Amino acid sequence: MKEIIYFKGSDGEIPANVFYPEGKVRAVVQFVHGMTEHSGRYEEFAEYLNSHDVAFVSYDLRGHGKNKISPTASFGEGGWEKSIDDIKYCGDMIGGKFRGIPKFLLGFSLGSFLVREYLGKYPGCDEGAIIMGTGTQPKMLLGILMAVVGREVKNGGYDNVTPLVKKLSMETYNKKFKNAKTGFDWLCSDEDEVLKYISDELCAESISSGLFYELLGSMKRTADRKIYDSYDKDMPLMVISGEDDPVGDFSKGVRKVFGRMKSGGLKNARIVLLASCRHDVLHEKRSAAAKRASEFITEFINDYTEGI
Repeated sequence: MKEIIYFKGSDGEIPANVFYPEGKVRAVVQFVHGMTEHSGRYEEFAEYLNSHDVAFVSYDLRGHGKNKISPTASFGEGGWEKSIDDIKYCGDMIGGKFRGIPKFLLGFSLGSFLVREYLGKYPGCDEGAIIMGTGTQPKMLLGILMAVVGREVKNGGYDNVTPLVKKLSMETYNKKFKNAKTGFDWLCSDEDEVLKYISDELCAESISSGLFYELLGSMKRTADRKIYDSYDKDMPLMVISGEDDPVGDFSKGVRKVFGRMKSGGLKNARIVLLASCRHDVLHEKRSAAAKRASEFITEFINDYTEGI
């Protein structure tokens, strides 16, 4: 069963989609989607979780999906911190609705960086966390990119996109794949799912210069191991990514993220790397990676909710 529930966000009420299992709810997954997309792309995943007695809650980030006000996805100035706080406000709503039920926070792509910062700002608010489709870059490189993109923001505006920002934010990833048929082959090896993404009117054409600048800033902050000192060290955490994901530098960046988390003292962290899988893990259906990812996520939740 699906229900729309409103929660009070940083700038007013935000509609959230809640998917309920038929039987007893053992756990709840709060989902934070990626850049330029929207929460509605994950209804099939929600139904899979429901079939395992896990509820699913998601909403469109500001400037995305049904909140999109232009072809370019943008949080607006000051929107990054507000988006982190919105995760907390949605979690508070979930806590009130599913009292005593463990909540797992899942962040994908851009959402993974929001969640990685959220976990340092609001430790102890979740039973567990799943970081999906994430990565890291050297802080020096990120500093250079921020200086370049900062000039683009100054010249073209926060909510607009320039050709250089479009190239840096997405086209660079696509160059990693030979004989690419679309500008989004880096997302997924399943051609049908890529075409669905491209034709989805709720998906934005590109990320704004301002939002890309904020994302780079988050990548720089989360590249520092110190951020993990603030995490709940006992919290179960899983990092999951495709082995062929360019955002994760084809697994090398994902391993670095996981290593920093472990060196930061996280006791219950695990890593899953999926073969024949690019960035958009939950839409890699042709290779069956999406099914494997869903199974790994469910097993992770089961490990910490056994007996509930």
